[in-house]
Amino acid sequence: ITKLMFIVTMVMGSFASSGHPSNSSASVMRHISELIAREKENILERPHQNRMLRVGVNIGLAHIGDITDSSMSFSALIYLRMQWNNPLLAFGSTFPQHHSSIALRPLLTQSVWIPHLYVVNEFLPPKSSGGIKQLEVYPNGDVYYNTRVPIVAGCQYDLAYFPLDSQICPIILESYSYSEEHVYFDFFAMSESNLGAEVVADIEMPSHETIRTGNLSFIRESRQTPSGIFSTLRIYIPLNRLISYYAISAFVPLNLIVVMSWVGFWVDYRAVPARASISITSVLTLLTLSLNTYNRLPKVSYIKALDVAFAAGLLWVFATLVQFAAVCHCDIVFKRKTHSVDSTNYKAIRLDKIARIIFPTSYIMCTFIYCLVYFILAVQPKNLY
Repeated sequence: ITKLMFIVTMVMGSFASSGHPSNSSASVMRHISELIAREKENILERPHQNRMLRVGVNIGLAHIGDITDSSMSFSALIYLRMQWNNPLLAFGSTFPQHHSSIALRPLLTQSVWIPHLYVVNEFLPPKSSGGIKQLEVYPNGDVYYNTRVPIVAGCQYDLAYFPLDSQICPIILESYSYSEEHVYFDFFAMSESNLGAEVVADIEMPSHETIRTGNLSFIRESRQTPSGIFSTLRIYIPLNRLISYYAISAFVPLNLIVVMSWVGFWVDYRAVPARASISITSVLTLLTLSLNTYNRLPKVSYIKALDVAFAAGLLWVFATLVQFAAVCHCDIVFKRKTHSVDSTNYKAIRLDKIARIIFPTSYIMCTFIYCLVYFILAVQPKNLY
């Protein structure tokens, strides 16, 4: 019995000396809360006032939303992760047995200094992040901050190859209040696959190719301003457009309208109302299709690939109308010479037969050259960013 009581006493003593993990975490949290209340003014100031503070930044791209061609903008949801050291929040010497981090309560995060980064190419005023913020403190004073940031950013499109274009759109982050001599921002790696920026999960979009982590690129640079040198972080997102939508809504109808205008070559040259209706309807339909397509695009001063396609189609349809006028003129001249209404005009028939070969052949050759230039030999232009 004496030995049993001795063993129980030793076990209870060991539990008492080690402490319960939850009690230790509660003690650390209470200690940090009291420290923030006591050092209220100092805790809101930038740490390491006498030297430069290094802040690591890591970006997680969670979603790409509306990609608007007319306004040259896109919406995105990013996770902004930052880490730095604040010696005032260190608790390792007070609690040497506590080796894990402590997640501060949401109210306490408002009382701690946090680096301020803003999106330079923000298209609209910043949206609320919904209060989703996380701030963890480690025993040595290292601070890890994570928040969700929805943005609508501008992107300088180059639409010379539209709709066969590929854009590289940036998210540009820059220090708002502190120059590099005070706060130095740089990317930090969270894993072997995430060296500074990552795609949280593959982003599939209906109008563009899927974005994966390997597609992202990022760079850090220093920007000179009248106020000093500021840290700038750039994340480049490739937006490779899928042609399927415009193939169905623009290219296929365009080619069908052009082919429809050739039907008049097989209609008797004396059926003037029928051939006139086919030619005029083709022209008007093609103009309507082009206007409906351009309404969704920005008005730029240079020629786009889609402009070339519509211009070529309009040229062939208009040429069909001119050929019909030439046939009618030939028939009128023939009737005046022969003074006969019912005589067959073999010259007009020959013009139609020649058109049946020349028009399709020349259009197919033009389409082949178009595909060769824009699909195969094209070198995508660089964005302005």
